[in-house]
Amino acid sequence: MKKYSLKDMRERYDYQESDSILVGQKIYEFQKVTSTMDVVKELSSSSGVVVVSETQTQGKGRFEREWISQEKNDLLFSYILKIPQENIHTMLFKNSLSLLKTISELIDQRVFIKWPNDIYCENEKIAGILTKTELFSGNSELIVGIGLNVNSDKTYLLSKGLKATSLKFLTGKTFDKRKILYGFLNNLNKMLAKDFNENEVFFEWKNSLGILGKIINFRFIDNEKITLKAKVEDIDDIGRLIIKDSSGRKGFLSSEEITIVNKN
Repeated sequence: MKKYSLKDMRERYDYQESDSILVGQKIYEFQKVTSTMDVVKELSSSSGVVVVSETQTQGKGRFEREWISQEKNDLLFSYILKIPQENIHTMLFKNSLSLLKTISELIDQRVFIKWPNDIYCENEKIAGILTKTELFSGNSELIVGIGLNVNSDKTYLLSKGLKATSLKFLTGKTFDKRKILYGFLNNLNKMLAKDFNENEVFFEWKNSLGILGKIINFRFIDNEKITLKAKVEDIDDIGRLIIKDSSGRKGFLSSEEITIVNKN
């Protein structure tokens, strides 16, 4: 295990800005873990701790789906953060925008957020975010897990039946995963700064989804046989979709109950 901090990385890469560090005060790097989300919870209760690993043996995505990554080729990490309960929903926006910006700085292709927080490039998934929340009196503890396909081979992804891509496939380059982690943590800490405009964050996230006004096919998580086709009229300030079905009925859909099947 290696131990360092974002401050160490900033000194190494000659970081010129003065924003504070809320996530990344301590970074623990492992060769192999079951799941970085499990390890960061076991390792420390301190806010801002990051765990990164070369390999995960039991990585998970949304709805307990297996997170598949090529051993030692991808960026797999989690962090823990304690914030007021009323700020929980804003982390959905800040995490996905920070990851979107980090990826956009590395490739020329268009990337976008697939609601609520997966990152796609040319309709193939390149990264995903999973958040678990525990509530205490007035406060919440978030454990955020992130997987980014960095140096994975396209043939490996296809062999696993994944409609996915990687930074290496898109550019033909091999990337330094630690430097990408450094870029993400800097982008995230900027968004966590107290003077960052929360409304601007929400609207930037909302406009990065690209689904407003479109007719979308949804599948319900608790019963995948039930599907819904509806137009996305708007998105509310906690990230729920405001939809209208073919009969004109309006409603709200949350990411805990449905998933997007495809877009028309």
